[in-house]
Amino acid sequence: MSLPKHLSTTLNGIRRIGSTFIPAPPLPKHWERGVGGEGIAAKIFLRQWLCIMVIFVASSVFPASARQSNTIPLAFVYDPDTDELLAIYGDKVGHVKSYQLGAADVFPSSEGLKLLSDALTFDETGSRVAYCLKDYSRDRTVGHPARLIVRDLASATNIVELDLGDVTSCHVPKKSFNAVSNTVFISLTIAPYGDPVGISPTWRLIRVDVAAGTIVNEVNNMTPELVDSDFADVPTTADIQYMEYSGATLVFNLYPYGAGGGFEAEAYIWQIAINTITQASDWGQPVMDVLPASGERVYLDIDPSLPGGDVPVGDIPYFNAVRIVDESSVPPRTIYHRPEGAFFDVTFVNEGQQIAVKFVSDQIDVPPHWILIDRTGETTDINKGYSDSDIRNAPGGYVNFWVGLVVGTPTMIWDFHLVYTTDEGSVTLWDSEPSENSINWELAWVQPVIGIPDLTYFPNYRR
Repeated sequence: MSLPKHLSTTLNGIRRIGSTFIPAPPLPKHWERGVGGEGIAAKIFLRQWLCIMVIFVASSVFPASARQSNTIPLAFVYDPDTDELLAIYGDKVGHVKSYQLGAADVFPSSEGLKLLSDALTFDETGSRVAYCLKDYSRDRTVGHPARLIVRDLASATNIVELDLGDVTSCHVPKKSFNAVSNTVFISLTIAPYGDPVGISPTWRLIRVDVAAGTIVNEVNNMTPELVDSDFADVPTTADIQYMEYSGATLVFNLYPYGAGGGFEAEAYIWQIAINTITQASDWGQPVMDVLPASGERVYLDIDPSLPGGDVPVGDIPYFNAVRIVDESSVPPRTIYHRPEGAFFDVTFVNEGQQIAVKFVSDQIDVPPHWILIDRTGETTDINKGYSDSDIRNAPGGYVNFWVGLVVGTPTMIWDFHLVYTTDEGSVTLWDSEPSENSINWELAWVQPVIGIPDLTYFPNYRR
């Protein structure tokens, strides 16, 4: 079977790191041009200040296009305190299944050990979940014993339990499973201050065979193509930015261990079948999303020529521009700017027909909210008045996960909601029980979307 059109184009413009040039991977041709900067890799989460909840009015008619599957979940939400994972389906209201991930059983002697939703990675069908935990009950000079878990949700069994040795940090990147779920990747930081002897890796990006539960191959700071990297001899975290559908090619980013959200990473393309690594120009921005159908990349950046571009960059950068790279853009183009605030997240929605960007205003009376940008350049403000919200691309529209503060109670009581929006309306698929714990539920996963190819390009921003 041939690759989809958008993945069959040769990437010609990247630089070979070794001594021999190898033909580039089957990625969209405009990826060779770079973007000035992402990475879905390290998506920034900003807990916003409290805003009193407004009444949310959803369509009482369930969107016909939302009835797309009663076997594959539309989304997962996770409660770190109870280790409960809820699968929420998009075929009808109330179709929810509950699972336990068994996190407390991985290292029973590590009291209080818990997962967060950022640590969970799911396969394409939502049937398997992978995560990594460390055993803090055992004293170590550097790092703690770590273990990779791959769990089959239906049978409630761990199909992989792989010990990884002593590590400083471990995580399973969000885009770690290939399409058939027989391979998963895990990132390890081994030594937080580098290896003084220089005879063993200080970071590793490992490919694991799920069926065998063994390591197949890896890249690390001693990989020949990476020995000249700026990250060869410093504490480093590797994260996956994008994986081609078959899992044969992926883009990974390298970040300094413990770096804040504003750091621009080095990026590389790993062609797994022939085991070569090439440098990818400007994939290192910390907030990026990719639309597989078109190969477009949208990301947040700092434009010094626009208002807010001269604000000092700290752990949470002051992004003032939304940029895109596509087949029309050399160099990448700024498609949106708001002078009175900053952006903190961005994602394609509605199968790629729109972009959603999270905006925080400098004006105290304007609550944080999301802005929808369509391909004519028109914008719509949504989610004003929510205490916090998260929007992600979903089949036929987008998922809106939001938390509200319950009005009229003597203490702070929170409730959580998952809303599915398509062009036929919005429906609330799930509501939580009110809770005094403000981080009770977290959005862990939304069903992946390839998107619509050959859409009109987003227009340039005009002052």
